[in-house]
Amino acid sequence: MDKLFYILIILSLTACGKGGGFDENDDLQLVKIEFANSTIGIPKNYKLKSPEEIKESLLNSSKRYSEISETIQKLDYIKSIPTEFQIYVDTLNYDNNIWFQEGQYVRLTKSLSQQYLSALETQLQKQWTPQDIKYERLESKFLSGTHAQLIKLKYKLSRESSSTYTTQYLISSNSKTIGVIINNVGPDDMENLVSRTRMK
Repeated sequence: MDKLFYILIILSLTACGKGGGFDENDDLQLVKIEFANSTIGIPKNYKLKSPEEIKESLLNSSKRYSEISETIQKLDYIKSIPTEFQIYVDTLNYDNNIWFQEGQYVRLTKSLSQQYLSALETQLQKQWTPQDIKYERLESKFLSGTHAQLIKLKYKLSRESSSTYTTQYLISSNSKTIGVIINNVGPDDMENLVSRTRMK
């Protein structure tokens, strides 16, 4: 759980961008999350990308060198961790992306969601403040059903004249836990899609 927690913090530290965001009315495609033996619907313009392909896009972008360097360092660190992940990137705007991260199973509870929120925000303060990123928590909630439990934390990030949104989900179902990060230049967080995720 600690490893998943730290990786989710890193994945949320993306640079702020501009442009169009995700719209849940977009046409969807069904993709398989191999390590979770699960499927989820995501917009058709999102494509599976490797960290190397994301690096190349960053290097060809107009972002500041410091932002590019920070993100590449985080990608290199994540690659070094012996755990599985899948990245889907919006081909129309790569600032919109979805990360699926393998985790060690833990049954999620409301009490645990409060502990997670407290620990997360302590780390975010340490990570984001030195980068001059201001953040506002927009939502935190715990959902529990017959077959799955879900923790959702949503933030608005602001840097200079731009802003973006990052939403973290932890999902536990059928003795499996995964983390999902939605980074988007718009406020849509794909909750209706993510909440339907079931592991087999």
